[in-house]
Amino acid sequence: MIQHISRMLIVGIAYYLFARVGATYTVLDVGISVLWLANAVLLAAFLIFPPRQWPWMALMALGAELLAAQSLFPLLASLAFGLINIFEAALAAWLIRSSTADSFDFDHIASASRFLVFGPVLASCLAGLMGASVYVWLGQDVSNYWSLWRLWWFGDALGLLLMTPLLVALWRFMGRELPAFKPWRLLELAALWSVLLLIAPLAFQPLSGDVQEFTLTPIVLLPLGLWAAIRFGVLVTVTTLVLIAGLAIGYLADEVYPYGSSSPQNAVWLTQEFLAILAVVSIGLSVLLAEIRQQNLELEKRILERTSSLARANAELNTANERLQTLVSTDFLTGIANRRSFDENGMRILQQMQREGTPVSAIMFDLDHFKKVNDVLGHDAGDLVLRSIVAPVAAVLRPMDLFCRYGGEEFLLLLPGADLEEAASIAERIRHTIEDLEVRYQQESIRVTISLGVAQWDGKQQLDQLVHASDTALYDAKHSGRNCVRLSGNGATGVDAQT
Repeated sequence: MIQHISRMLIVGIAYYLFARVGATYTVLDVGISVLWLANAVLLAAFLIFPPRQWPWMALMALGAELLAAQSLFPLLASLAFGLINIFEAALAAWLIRSSTADSFDFDHIASASRFLVFGPVLASCLAGLMGASVYVWLGQDVSNYWSLWRLWWFGDALGLLLMTPLLVALWRFMGRELPAFKPWRLLELAALWSVLLLIAPLAFQPLSGDVQEFTLTPIVLLPLGLWAAIRFGVLVTVTTLVLIAGLAIGYLADEVYPYGSSSPQNAVWLTQEFLAILAVVSIGLSVLLAEIRQQNLELEKRILERTSSLARANAELNTANERLQTLVSTDFLTGIANRRSFDENGMRILQQMQREGTPVSAIMFDLDHFKKVNDVLGHDAGDLVLRSIVAPVAAVLRPMDLFCRYGGEEFLLLLPGADLEEAASIAERIRHTIEDLEVRYQQESIRVTISLGVAQWDGKQQLDQLVHASDTALYDAKHSGRNCVRLSGNGATGVDAQT
């Protein structure tokens, strides 16, 4: 409630101040108004605040109108003028908000175009028809009805065109985070307004009528409006236009007519037309550039989001590929390399050892009487045994050794840099490790032994030939009583232990 009351007071006070400024500074001695700014306050409020607050703001504006015009017009005329102004702002706001998003802002060409059509063009035109009727009723003899209508229309339209974007932009600006301080931008803005103040006396000087004399016209101020539009955006552009309008009205009040016309009425019309063209071009350009900048920011944001999305997708794909590669190359039960991985990496190791002239040995082993474990205790117990022997065997091996489950209960090791004697020693340590291993399954204690076959690479064999040689040695270990190590070429090591 306090917020609503404060908004009503702000609208009423601002309307009164702008009405007083309009009546004091924008109305010439002959009674002609160049522009009327007060309606812009009400229209800006209607565009910013929700419609449920409009009636209260309209009442505040009506009271401000009566207070500001009490010494200028009869009470009934002031009341009529106030109602006409409220009608103008309400009609424009309703049409604009009905055709745009609920939160209106001068950030799109479509929104600015609807504002121009429904506000300065349509609503001000209709208000001018009613306002001119009131002037005729008051007995004004400045001109005929249509001249009065045109003056009202252009004065209101110009006020809406100049002041409404400024008020809306200021309100939106106050609700946003302040931009980063850039001193050189302030210097450029100071330069813009300094140039404006220097050129204005030349641009608004009266024409002498001498065709040989060079004089400037107000059109030279157009580049300054474009400068503001291109470099600073809507807020600074409209502020610059208000400054130009203030200078133009000041010169008209001093009876300086820069258009070669001695008629105040014609001078006002020409000034209104000049300011309207300047405002439409400059504000339109600033809105267009603001929309382009916003679209560029949104495009950059979408590109960043898309890039980030692609990066995440690539990371997920790489993770999936790595997982797939792991699944393809890893034995699902024991977690060590499978036969396919052993074949791929084994060939690579043999090629490297061949270049370096380094020995390579292979050890193949399997579990003795493993079928009894599966038959008596079940396959779950057998799987547990297979998983349980991996860690003890890996603890004996070196980092460069290749360890895989070759199939069923058979395991294969490739030992780069190890000759037959060293490989046999490793095989013995593995045999003792497994012999001492106890696997607990439910209430049972399971002990197993392994038979091992060792073969050394002759430097020319293919990998499958080396594997076959170690398999032949394993076959010999099986037939020699199991739980022993046999070397390729009928060599033996360790003590046979029948299990």
